[in-house]
Amino acid sequence: MKERRTSGDGVILWGVPYGILDRNKSSNGVNDLFQEGKPYLESKGFKIISVAPEVGDNSNNVADYNLGKTISFPGLTKITGTSLPIAVPFDKRGAKRLIKEIKPHFLFLEEPTASFGFLAHGLISGMPRREDGRPISAIVSRHHAGVYAEKTEKLYRSLLEFGKLIRRPEFTWYGIPSGGVTASMRTTIFENIDRRIAISCATAQAFKKRLNDGAEYEIIHNGINTDELTMEGPIIEDWKKDGKDIILCAVGRHEPRKGIEHAINAYTIIRRERPNTKLIIAGDGPERERFEDLVAELDLSDDVMFVGRLSRSDYVKALRTADVCICPALGGEGFGRVVVEPLSVGTPVVLSNIPGYDEAAGGGKPFALLTEPRNSEDIAQKTLDVLSWPKVIKENMGWLASIYVRERFAWPIIAEQIAKVLDDAYRKHGGVDWSKLPQSETLYEKKT
Repeated sequence: MKERRTSGDGVILWGVPYGILDRNKSSNGVNDLFQEGKPYLESKGFKIISVAPEVGDNSNNVADYNLGKTISFPGLTKITGTSLPIAVPFDKRGAKRLIKEIKPHFLFLEEPTASFGFLAHGLISGMPRREDGRPISAIVSRHHAGVYAEKTEKLYRSLLEFGKLIRRPEFTWYGIPSGGVTASMRTTIFENIDRRIAISCATAQAFKKRLNDGAEYEIIHNGINTDELTMEGPIIEDWKKDGKDIILCAVGRHEPRKGIEHAINAYTIIRRERPNTKLIIAGDGPERERFEDLVAELDLSDDVMFVGRLSRSDYVKALRTADVCICPALGGEGFGRVVVEPLSVGTPVVLSNIPGYDEAAGGGKPFALLTEPRNSEDIAQKTLDVLSWPKVIKENMGWLASIYVRERFAWPIIAEQIAKVLDDAYRKHGGVDWSKLPQSETLYEKKT
């Protein structure tokens, strides 16, 4: 295989720790980001091959290869505020065989610390080594996790510290124990990464504090499909019936850190001032029953609709239908596609002033109003402010919001930024040449 020298020539093995699933049946931020960005990078000449753990019965799997499985822990949501599963890729020899078959120029790791780092560690451990001990492929990571609440942040840092202690027996290339042990899981991952990407300044600062290893991060925001998320297009007419012609929309996984209950509480105030409004809550998750009980308790059942997880096409229609989108998350957001996507279709957003979200909103714009987290009164007032705009102001704000997104977050712009980081990682790595693979080497990185 010839060496890759420009961004128009290279094989990328792309690891996603949460699984890669059909977006019309299951969705999470990293999964969506990978699938949206893939064709834009492929248009630059890259060949992308995906690897991820199996999820559930794997019927929705769209990854090219699977390593390991995901496990969901029912109590995890209450501890961390998130319901994402934990991946346990146990097939290290499978990782080695996969890498030798594909011979990638790059290993691209989404959220390498997710799921205790098992997927990232498995892929890096299975990577053949050059004579200087470095992995043969250049390695790039992209970090997503934002600033968590204090309890969750302490847990996250504890797990990262625990990663310094985890070691494995060392084997020869043929699977025979050599008598040694590997470097720690954390060392194996981060000492072999050539370049790191963070999806926001908030994420970069969070990981600098968590890892404290002096590494630098290239800030590349999440890409947005502005060809799909246009101002013009169909809406969901059925939502504007029964005299309720003003639609408020809240979208997100139904879990504690998304703050959906604060949108519901804010709506009780908004409805008193604007009785012709309706609140649409899209998404699903472990907290849905609690939110439905809250709506019933507040006697809002006639005016609040839980529509579940929407197909991608219906999601875009929903954003266009909404007069205001409410994003009341409490923290832990690396960026905030749920903030930027409504803006792309020209719908104003009322959002929590939290790290990640504020960056997505440009620090607060006339079409993206920042509110105090957990403050339902503030959410209600900012929403009422938007609803009071005259028609001409609303139209102008819609155009400004759409232009703002297209100039900063459109996928062609973001893909070009990622390609430049890949080029830089390749140069830093000293090139990639699979024809010079040593005849004998260890499967796992040696202790240093």
